[in-house]
Amino acid sequence: MTDWEEFKTRSPPFSDLFLFATSYGLSFPWKLGRWTEPAVAFRATYFAVTWLARLVREFFLTYCQTMETTPRLLGIFFPVFLAEQALEQRGKSGARAWRNLFHFYAQREGPACFD
Repeated sequence: MTDWEEFKTRSPPFSDLFLFATSYGLSFPWKLGRWTEPAVAFRATYFAVTWLARLVREFFLTYCQTMETTPRLLGIFFPVFLAEQALEQRGKSGARAWRNLFHFYAQREGPACFD
């Protein structure tokens, strides 16, 4: 199945994969049916010990196994994805949130749930 919603003729590898997982995590009702701050949802999706982080990790690893590629590439291209999203949102209401997610990820000691 092909997702044409965010189609671009050129895009970094894994962008659609990252967008799916990140969008889901950011829109999930973490607080008893309510959204939470983007940074909190981002941590819960990629770094915390949560059921969603476990499913996201399995999703990424299954994808890499199917595509016969190393999950280490995800850790390389994920900050590129975050930076690209921040640049694309420039001047829009969501720009600050994407920049903050990029900076949060850049300050982490290691990759998110890609290994």
